[in-house]
Amino acid sequence: MTKCGQIALIAVVLLLTACGNSAVSGPLTPGGTVSSLPSASETHASPTATVDATHSPSARAVGALAPDGLAEVVTTDLVVRTLPEISAASLIEPIRVNAPKLLFVLDGPVTADGFDWYLVAPFDEFVSDIGSPDPRLGWVAAGGDGEQWIAPWSGACPEPTLDAFRFSAELLRVPCFGDREVMLKGELGECSYGSPGTVSPNWLTSSYCTLYGEDFPEGYELVGPFTFHQEPEDFELRDRQLEPVRITGRFDHPAAQTCEQHPVGSEEPDPPELVVLGCRSAFVVTDIEPL
Repeated sequence: MTKCGQIALIAVVLLLTACGNSAVSGPLTPGGTVSSLPSASETHASPTATVDATHSPSARAVGALAPDGLAEVVTTDLVVRTLPEISAASLIEPIRVNAPKLLFVLDGPVTADGFDWYLVAPFDEFVSDIGSPDPRLGWVAAGGDGEQWIAPWSGACPEPTLDAFRFSAELLRVPCFGDREVMLKGELGECSYGSPGTVSPNWLTSSYCTLYGEDFPEGYELVGPFTFHQEPEDFELRDRQLEPVRITGRFDHPAAQTCEQHPVGSEEPDPPELVVLGCRSAFVVTDIEPL
């Protein structure tokens, strides 16, 4: 997958038109049933890699109903809303989310209308060449009527290998590895120093290099090589392509918090939360050594 494809993957439209609700006679509760409007009085085996084990995120921190945690859907037809409440202003996504979909938690809980709401980005655990129709951002309720609809993720983080990073979803990277130091070995591939894209800073989004594993070129048809970035003053690797190297770096670089999208023309901007999250999932190299 090219870097442009990765950036396009997080492109979403948060606000929906009211026509998405025309099939129901009233607002849907988070579990998918029709309800009445609330009253005004109601409350709203691959190349090796290493991670510093002493600083690895704990299972509780990874699987948690809290910002930067991972949750999983444990029901069917989970409703996703644009606001953490049941109201006419809280639009409903026309597509429901089902188990075993994973959720990156961005905010919450917000207690309103008898529910605990979380702002989430639904995603699949593994990369696929089949596009997902699921909503990319919205508010979901943790449960209701004695039932649980989402729960802390019970899965295990991938091993820090090239193949794991290539085939696992990017949204696993921040909860599983945070800003921990990771070391990878492989063959340095092509680098791109194209013109600035629609997301800045450019060095963290549109400028990048690639790293191939031992099975190259076999096994790269689906998602391509691993992609990494460097800060501007260090980013010049054209003369080292096709060399075996060891790279050391991290996800969740501080500069990711400054990422902004600059839409072109009438292009609809992406939700800023997902723009920043996409940058946080980028791997920034701090050291490169020849092998």
